[in-house]
Amino acid sequence: MNDLVRLRDTDCFLLDCDGTTYLSDRAYPGALKFVERLKALDKRYVWITNNTSQDVVGYAEKLRRLGFDAGPENVYTSGRAAIDYMLARKPQPRVFALAMPAYEAELVAAGCVLVGGPVDVSSLDWVLASVDLAFDFGKLRTACDLVRAGVPLLATHADKVWLTAEGKLPDCGAILAFIREATGVEAKVVGKPYPEMAAGALAKAGVSAERAAMIGDRLYTDIRMGVDAGMLTILTLTGEATRDDLQSSPIQPDMVVEDLDELAACLP
Repeated sequence: MNDLVRLRDTDCFLLDCDGTTYLSDRAYPGALKFVERLKALDKRYVWITNNTSQDVVGYAEKLRRLGFDAGPENVYTSGRAAIDYMLARKPQPRVFALAMPAYEAELVAAGCVLVGGPVDVSSLDWVLASVDLAFDFGKLRTACDLVRAGVPLLATHADKVWLTAEGKLPDCGAILAFIREATGVEAKVVGKPYPEMAAGALAKAGVSAERAAMIGDRLYTDIRMGVDAGMLTILTLTGEATRDDLQSSPIQPDMVVEDLDELAACLP
């Protein structure tokens, strides 16, 4: 089966956010057209993102502001993947979190117990790292002390930078590099490109990998996850990856498009 036939037979499209669907608070016009085409064809779509600065409700609200038809059922984040991972192993896990306020609220709403200040290591289940714009030396020191004491280190994602309209901001991967250099410990990561993220997104969409497509702008997260999971993979050139990157990358998408406008034209 060629890639165009696979595209047209796809039941659900997993869409990356920043760099693929929009940039900060600006939707790519082709993305709006593409999602409208999916709706007309009665295809399912779920936005998946490694960015934990908002929860699924916040992302759905943002997508609607940008003109997309989206609800919480259309969003799956690496933050949710980390919650699912912890709850599958322990009810009401006790967590020291490096997190933004919206994600902290999501953790609490899901039943996690956030621990701050003086910490009893024996009662702590995870040190959880995510994007945290209030990250400081105090948090770093506490996280490193806990990890050295044997508390497992979990991370929502390992992206090194966060692409915004103002430029590239340090992301969770940069925080993990701090902790790794100070402790020698590697985190368990559940966001893209890891299988926990793919499994969670596919479960939310109610579709098998063979009937899904992953669309994104990063080879080492979006496309790698799709390839590993057995999905159709589509790289857009609206974000990080370039055609030059493809020449040297061991990770190759099934399809490459300039933008989602071009991809919409490939649909029936």
